[in-house]
Amino acid sequence: MGSSTGEAGRADDTDEDSVERAKSFYMGVYHVTQGEYVKVMGKNPSWFFPTVSSRGKLTDRAARSYPVANVSGNALRQFCEKLTGTEAVER
Repeated sequence: MGSSTGEAGRADDTDEDSVERAKSFYMGVYHVTQGEYVKVMGKNPSWFFPTVSSRGKLTDRAARSYPVANVSGNALRQFCEKLTGTEAVER
């Protein structure tokens, strides 16, 4: 990482360093839907959806494709940890 000494426009404080990647990882390309979040976490923190049953379950099929919202940093970490320990959630 950084810049080699012969690189044009190189700043003085950008010495080139060797970097070794420890593990491979996957990165999602699309937003996490409410339906996917519910499949992994068992609950829906989102407040925007058309219809919810008295038990907090999504009752409108379209809502399952809405992006999940109102997810805290801790909940996000837990979601990622659970997701990597399970099969990929089908879209």
